[in-house]
Amino acid sequence: MTEKITSAQPSAQSNTASVRQAEDIQMLARLAGLEGALARFPEDVVTAAKTALNIRAAFQAPVDNTAELWPVMQVKS
Repeated sequence: MTEKITSAQPSAQSNTASVRQAEDIQMLARLAGLEGALARFPEDVVTAAKTALNIRAAFQAPVDNTAELWPVMQVKS
């Protein structure tokens, strides 16, 4: 019986992580000087931060940081 996982356990863990993430976002918003926006629209600030984190996670940085992203430009004569 110990190997059986109920559906309530994963959601409780993800809910705790989500609350912690929201608290971290709110703390960072205060540090960034967004107290007014956080006071008026707390859900919007958290949603915007989560969206930014998702976009950042989807961005693939180049493997070689010294490599040119585009070919070197050359002037045709």
